[in-house]
Amino acid sequence: MSDERQLMWAILARAALTAPRQVRSLISQVGPEQAAEMLTTRGTLIDIRSDLRDAARRDLDRSAASDGYLMTPDDPSWPARRLADLDTEHLDTTAPIALWTQGSSRVELFAHNTIGIVGARAATDYGRRVSAEIAGELADRGWTIASGGAFGVDAEAHRAALAHGGTTIAVLPTGLDRPHPHAHTDLFAEIAATGLLLSQYPPRTELARSQFLARNRLVAALSRAVVIPESGLLGGTRNTVRWATKLARPVFAVPGPIHSAASAGCHAMIRDGEAELITSTAQILDSLTPPADLTVGSSASPSSTC
Repeated sequence: MSDERQLMWAILARAALTAPRQVRSLISQVGPEQAAEMLTTRGTLIDIRSDLRDAARRDLDRSAASDGYLMTPDDPSWPARRLADLDTEHLDTTAPIALWTQGSSRVELFAHNTIGIVGARAATDYGRRVSAEIAGELADRGWTIASGGAFGVDAEAHRAALAHGGTTIAVLPTGLDRPHPHAHTDLFAEIAATGLLLSQYPPRTELARSQFLARNRLVAALSRAVVIPESGLLGGTRNTVRWATKLARPVFAVPGPIHSAASAGCHAMIRDGEAELITSTAQILDSLTPPADLTVGSSASPSSTC
């Protein structure tokens, strides 16, 4: 992709942080090239920063300085089928214009064999053990593990995938040069070595509460299903589950001790029909129908689909 084409997408991506629906509408009306030109030459069109082109160029330079890459709809690895679900009319959201990444950009990272595992940050020993077991067994079977890089369940899922020689994707709520949580800097470096770090936010973007919700939405959208090994009643996990439901992604929850507050969220999801009760990885796989691009009778494993 040419430098000018990459700059075009960086302009659109930065503008969409301020006015996502307007930018998406403009692209659909005039195409990305003209949309980027209009946004940088007609300041009254949408209320965005006047130095948009220069800001986008700085975003690209900062990303390149940390071995990052702006993944765009021009790339063969762009997860178009997954993200398209975020642009349906009944949802009050839009798909990201582009994604800032570090690590691999292989197409199979966004294939049908990606599964989200999220849950409690203050995970118990039980929650961590269950998270590692499910993530490790899925990795052994060729599934890519997507999560949010947070403490607790997320970190256990990422680490288990790595320990089993699998691939994992961490969706971050900040710019990739401002990783959150900072304590997971080494973990994020391990993930980038074989998998992918990604964010819809450009470099230098600091943490804000609303960005956690946007991260949860992306984890749900990029996953074929979402697994909750442990979750309390409060926290971002329920938000991820709501997004999964809106996007028609199956949700699986693991029950825990009946007196454990750390599992109360899982129990509520199961009781309210938001999640299917599972107690093993085999039950997850049994519940998932074969990917649409596998023909009847195909012996292909999950890792061979894309």
